[in-house]
Order: sequence, then structure tokens, then C-alpha cells
Amino acid sequence: MTLMLIVALVLLSTLNIVTSVAILRSPFFNGSQRTLQILAVCLIPVVGAIVCFVFLASQSRDEAAGLDRTAFVDGPCAVDGKPDGEHGCGGGGDGGD
Repeated sequence: MTLMLIVALVLLSTLNIVTSVAILRSPFFNGSQRTLQILAVCLIPVVGAIVCFVFLASQSRDEAAGLDRTAFVDGPCAVDGKPDGEHGCGGGGDGGD
């Protein structure tokens, strides 16, 4: 029984340490996001670590796939760096003359 408890604590500690290091090394989060995620890992040991690790893996996968999360920064109709309305998309048109 004692051996099983020790093994469980070692596995839990390893999971928390690996997840915390991955969060700290991630370029996807700012300081407050890192702090909150590491608090989640420490305060809710198993679930917090798994949730944060899965979220981090999904962010890394999106980055590796080349998904551009800023594609709609200027609006869904921004073309050639022009904001909405300067090229006829979403600007209401010419009034139907």
C-alpha cells in the first residue's frame, strides 16, 4: 500500500513538473496566463495538469499546421491590407444607383 502511494505521488509530481515546464516554455501565453495555468496545475493536480497540457498541445498543433490566428484581425473582408469598406466588401456598396 505504501509503495503504491509513493508511486502515485511520484507520477503526479512528474506530471505537474512536465506540464509546468511546458507552460513556462510556451510562446503562446503571456505572464498572467502562465501564472493562472500553473496555479490550475498545482491546485487541481491531475485534472489541471491534463487540461493545461492538452490545451498547450492543441496550440502547438495549430502552430505546426500553419493556422493563422490573425486572419480576421482587420475583419473578414480585409483584402491587401485594406480594412473593410475600402474595397467594396462589407462597406454597404454604392447605394444601388
